[in-house]
Amino acid sequence: MSMSSYTPSELIMARTEAFASGDFGFIYDSYHPESNFRRQFPDRGEYCRYGVEVGQQERRDGPAGADAVAIEPAELRSGVATDRRRRADFRDLG
Repeated sequence: MSMSSYTPSELIMARTEAFASGDFGFIYDSYHPESNFRRQFPDRGEYCRYGVEVGQQERRDGPAGADAVAIEPAELRSGVATDRRRRADFRDLG
């Protein structure tokens, strides 16, 4: 399937599946050559090696975002986000 045949949401899902399966070449190829992603990783092989390193590190140490807090849309509107561990008030951060 060519990249142009994916809808935006299908492409996001395909990248997610590629990340989970370690197909970093697909992820690299799915970005436009002039994208910020390709500016950060101009060499495909280098990005694939980086992806393997990150994957190995996550398997060893756990996901990098394991402590992240998911913020629901209603919380964004109110300016207060809460989860089991902590409460964040970001109304005065503007």
